[in-house]
Amino acid sequence: MKPDAVYSVVFPIKENKRGVITHVLTGEKTRKIFKGLRVGVGGRMDLVDTCIKECGCRETREETGRRYQKHELEEVGVILSHEPGGVVSQVYFFLARGGKGRVRETRDGAIVNLEWHESDKLPTNIPAHYTMLIPKFLTGFRVEGSIALNPERNVLIDSDLHISRKI
Repeated sequence: MKPDAVYSVVFPIKENKRGVITHVLTGEKTRKIFKGLRVGVGGRMDLVDTCIKECGCRETREETGRRYQKHELEEVGVILSHEPGGVVSQVYFFLARGGKGRVRETRDGAIVNLEWHESDKLPTNIPAHYTMLIPKFLTGFRVEGSIALNPERNVLIDSDLHISRKI
């Protein structure tokens, strides 16, 4: 099935000296899908993007002011998201390590109230499927599969996910 659109979702992270993830960044979405919820940064792949990692870098820079290179993004999942009305999106999830510049709200205003959260204390006002995905991503797992959700009501209807340990 060909998706209607392809998206990147990036979770900038902080690690301790042993490489253990200690914090993850989220922001509050101000419009469109998941409005009012805390999400990773990202967005739709544009014609200017040569690959999905480039999309993730561009969107992260646009929404947080922090600059990442493609090699600093680690793909941790890819999900086909089925929404009411037959819309299907392919969503690539990334963890972002390193980067340059401080995190700050940008003029765009699509994401506000950027906050670092301890990796074991995620916010509760997140999209329903994030509760399954983020803990897996942060503990070294990769997730692939499909979900059916109603984003307007923040309800996960169904999921068929395959979880594997990253090598």
